[in-house]
Amino acid sequence: MTLLEQWRSTAYSETANKGDLQRLWAKYFEQEKEIYAQILANPAEEVKGTVKELAEKYDVTVMTMTGFLDGINDSLKETNPIETMEEDTVVSLAYDTEKLYKNMVAAGADWLYELPEWEGIYDEDTRKALYKEQKLSTTIVKVLHDTYGYEVLHHSGEYDVETRDYAYSYALPNIEAILNEYPSIEVVIDLHRDAVSEDRRLVSLQNGKQAAQLMFFNGLSHTKKQGDISYLENPYIDDNLAFSFQMQVLCNEYYPGLARRIYLKGYRYNMHLCSKSLLVELGAQTNTCEEIKNSLDILAHLLSVCLADEN
Repeated sequence: MTLLEQWRSTAYSETANKGDLQRLWAKYFEQEKEIYAQILANPAEEVKGTVKELAEKYDVTVMTMTGFLDGINDSLKETNPIETMEEDTVVSLAYDTEKLYKNMVAAGADWLYELPEWEGIYDEDTRKALYKEQKLSTTIVKVLHDTYGYEVLHHSGEYDVETRDYAYSYALPNIEAILNEYPSIEVVIDLHRDAVSEDRRLVSLQNGKQAAQLMFFNGLSHTKKQGDISYLENPYIDDNLAFSFQMQVLCNEYYPGLARRIYLKGYRYNMHLCSKSLLVELGAQTNTCEEIKNSLDILAHLLSVCLADEN
């Protein structure tokens, strides 16, 4: 078994004790942050050595270094042979600063892209520009357009900065304005991550890669206590339920184990604006950049299949 296979079988084990996994990942994320702080402090230096030597350099285990090499590989100037590497394999941590920053942003890893060491690499305006550029050209937008031919408008407004309680109310006028300006829009997707306890790892092995699990979410404008909520009218409840159910069925067919259960909630979540509204919880704060990116490609594929079947 290769180092990468050993790392993944341990870190992504479905049979391990949850407490043990929680401690493993808590320690890993802390050590990962410390390694990034060190390599970002001197971006011009190419850190190179065997896997074992780098583990010793950063005072971590070979397994932890294997996990780090797995996570950073897509941000390197030249990728390492992580699939086959052993302890004596020479690897490099020479990273592309822009690619690394954007990959951290893509995964929502604010504890990494907000490291103070970034201030010595990019000034505040540049960091903001890179952040916005990444948000405007996320993987799913690019894949839907370049691979499947869909025209996609990505709205990157932030509505939960101060409080999450009124986020959907704050977002509503802007979403309505976009739909009025672009009446040809047929599908509205609300895509973000879930929040889970630190001991949960929402991952599934798909095509040999670890992917963040996803969950389709529906607002019913109805609760057991209140019944139908008249002030949250939604003429598209059945349509949206059918849309998410079709996506769930396709996901189970093409990518078994990736989709969590469909989640039903009492409120509306702005799903009354379009007959094809899809709210997706993609992974959580405990997922890695690579896991999120792998799932975005899958979600784009599922959307293309689902929409093609309807047409």
